[in-house]
Amino acid sequence: MGTWWLTGWLVATAVLALVSLARRQSAYRVAVVLWFLSISVAAPIVARVGGLAEVLSILGLIAGYDAAAYVVGTGADNYWEGPAAGVATVVAGSLAVAALADPPFTLATTALLALIVGIAGPTGPALMQRLMPPLDEDEEAG
Repeated sequence: MGTWWLTGWLVATAVLALVSLARRQSAYRVAVVLWFLSISVAAPIVARVGGLAEVLSILGLIAGYDAAAYVVGTGADNYWEGPAAGVATVVAGSLAVAALADPPFTLATTALLALIVGIAGPTGPALMQRLMPPLDEDEEAG
């Protein structure tokens, strides 16, 4: 039941994002964003087939990256400090996953998971910044 609820929530969020994007963008940009959103929505659900440990590990590493990148990056003088803190958090979190979730994960699979999250984390905001147009001043205020 929980997997279906998560699936519905993620699909509804993706549909709302696409509707708001389609009003302002070309069909190509909407298709590219739809492709990335569909992968993002499908990844935890497909991983859930393997077990709950994989899903929680992926979502935990992503949340750890986002939190560290935001907390460190908002007050940083350099752009790279936020993503570097996020990657450091992913490395530390993946070591914890390797130690605590030994049956589904080995050190090699955990290192691969950390590599994927560590690369996808910094490239996601840069990719979305290139796909989305700059906001108008009225949209930023409201």
